[in-house]
Formats: sequence, C-alpha cells, structure tokens
Amino acid sequence: MDTIAFIIRRYLNITETFIYEPLRNMKDHKVIVITESAKNLNIFPHSNICSLSDSVERGPVFYRNALLQNHIRLIHAHFAWEGIRMTGLKKKLNLPLITGIYGKDVYEHTKDPFYRWRLRRLFKHGDLFLTFSEKMRERIIRLGCPANKAVTHHGGADFRKFTFSQRSISPGQRINLLMVGRFVEKKGFEYGIRAFSEIEKIHPAAHLNIIGSGAMQEDIERLIFNLGLGKKISLLGSKNHDDYIKELSNSHLLIAPSVAAKSGDEEGGINTVVIEAFATGLPVVATIHAGSELVFDNKTGFLAEEANVKDLADKIDRVLSSPELLPKLGQNARKLVESDFDMLKQTGRLEAIYKELIKSYAKKH
Repeated sequence: MDTIAFIIRRYLNITETFIYEPLRNMKDHKVIVITESAKNLNIFPHSNICSLSDSVERGPVFYRNALLQNHIRLIHAHFAWEGIRMTGLKKKLNLPLITGIYGKDVYEHTKDPFYRWRLRRLFKHGDLFLTFSEKMRERIIRLGCPANKAVTHHGGADFRKFTFSQRSISPGQRINLLMVGRFVEKKGFEYGIRAFSEIEKIHPAAHLNIIGSGAMQEDIERLIFNLGLGKKISLLGSKNHDDYIKELSNSHLLIAPSVAAKSGDEEGGINTVVIEAFATGLPVVATIHAGSELVFDNKTGFLAEEANVKDLADKIDRVLSSPELLPKLGQNARKLVESDFDMLKQTGRLEAIYKELIKSYAKKH
C-alpha cells in the first residue's frame, strides 16, 4: 500500500470537509497529513498527522524529513500556495506532485503579479492539478496550466450520512429556509437576507436559519436588526457536521446567493453545501457562482442573477408558491448527486488517479 502525503497549511478549518471526507474514505492508500499546525481534531480525527508546531525542526527540514521518514510516494498539496512550497522538495526527492486548486487560488490571489509568476512555475513543475468544477479547470488553463495537467475531479457527499426525504409544505406549517457558509462577502448573505425580507411579506410562515460565522458577523446582525427581522431570522453559529446535516434535513429550501467579492474571490462553480443539500433531497435557489454546474432551472432548483435581490426573491417565491415543485426538484437533485457526486465513488476515482500517476512517474524516473 503506497503512502500519500496530504500537505495542508492548517489541519483543519471547520469548513474544509471537502478535504477531510476523501481523506477518511481512502482504502488503497495510507495518508500522512503534514501541516504547520493541527486543530479541530475532535471534529476531524486522523491517526497520522505530522505537525510543524510539535517539531523542533525548521520548516524546510521538517517537511523534507516528514516526507522521507514516512516513505511518501506522492504529494497531494491542498491549495496552490502549498503546491508552490512543495515544488523544491518534489524535485529534490523525485516525487510526483498533485495540487488541489480552490477558489482563492484562482480568483483573489491572482491579482498579485508575483503570485501569478509563482503559479506559472507551479503549473510548469507540478504533475497534475485537480479542480472541483469545469469552470475552475478552464480558469487555470487560462492562467497558464497545460490542459493535459488540468483535471476536473468533483467532490461529493457520503450517502451513508445523508438520508433522502421528500419535502412538502402543509398549510400553516413553518417554512424553513437555510443559508450556510462563512460570513464573508463572496457568500452573498446580504442579498439572501434582503431577498428574505421580501419573501416573508408574501409567505409569513417562512423563517430563515443561517449557519456560519466570520468577519462579517456584525454587519449581518446589523442588517437583520435594521430590517426588523430579528424574530424571523435565526443565526445558528457554526455547527458540527452532524448538526449541520440535521438542519439540511429539517429545511425546505437552501438559498446560496454567492457573488464575486471586491477582492476578486468567488465560488468555484460547484458549492459543497449544494451537493450535500441535494443529497438530502433539499432543492436550491442559487446564483451562478454557487450552482452553475448543479442547479438547473425547474429541475433541481433555480438560478438567480448575482446580487439581484428581486430576482433572488422571485425565484424563492416561485418554489414556495408552487409546493408541488418541492418533491420533483428534490428527487431530481438526489438523482444528480447519486450519479456524479457520490463521495465513495469520487474517492475511488481519486485513488485511481494516485495509482496511475505513481506508476507513470516511476516509469519516467
């Protein structure tokens, strides 16, 4: 069984289940996590973690020794900066390097000319680059990644955790809407809240729950207060994965109003929360930034224009005013993710990528 190194700056932020789920579902490879510091181990337990914060060695020496002592056959760096940091060791130790590319890697950071130069060097020396969506794959190719090195590899949902339930709304029943994510500009929560302020006038039984926390917490609280929605919107804070799944299951509709932030940061085309919502049969109203490759009008949900409160509210109203849509949208959503976003299948595909790259690299070197 070959040993793989997951290189992650910090293991592991609470929102980074998209890294943890493949890690914990590996069957054919042993995975060593090599990180600067470890946190949230009660949420993301893993038996093989090498942490710089627990070592007396300096950074480059620590990473080199961790790779050698654990007999690593392949490096999988998560986020472009980690791939950039690993290019020197890749060459010195003659190891194949895969880099997982995410939103900030190709949107926000690329405003910096020095970063773009480093990224082009990574594209030259790295062996393979994985993106969650076709949108991000096309983006890294435009940034200089050779097309034959760019691979779309979807994330997924573990269907052992997500139970499908058919949604319906009975007369007088409370209608639970849900938004999930970090409180940052690109999540577009301001627009979701403003759209809800219109929705609750039409659907007085509607209630909005928001899971998350972050830098914009006070801004969001102030907006809710100014709109007089304190009794209609509940800020639930950060949730562990099990409690988050319960909220998905208890909701009638997920709102994913993501936008392009002024910093340039935006979603990568496929939002993990949307995948997991679909796994429970929860329909979604999203903007193109959150759901362009998952949300299809009148099939799995509806897409609204970015930063357009009226359009977002109209699409939400369309679902809530036509309760017969809910079961149809939910069933279609579940079928879609069962076909293309099953975490166990996707992890198997990732392991097949590892095996092929290790094999081909050995032949060349």
